[in-house]
Amino acid sequence: MSVAEILIHLLTHGSNHRGMASRVLAANNLERPKDTFTRYLHQLEPLRRVIV
Repeated sequence: MSVAEILIHLLTHGSNHRGMASRVLAANNLERPKDTFTRYLHQLEPLRRVIV
């Protein structure tokens, strides 16, 4: 694998597992967690939302 292919694999691998976990939770009528990267950024750096 090339370096680019390895990086793409690393970036997309976790999202595949996360997506499948969400599907299993939804299929069993369980609430899916609302912890996304954008939510994390909003909580970590609230001033990023301020329009200058």
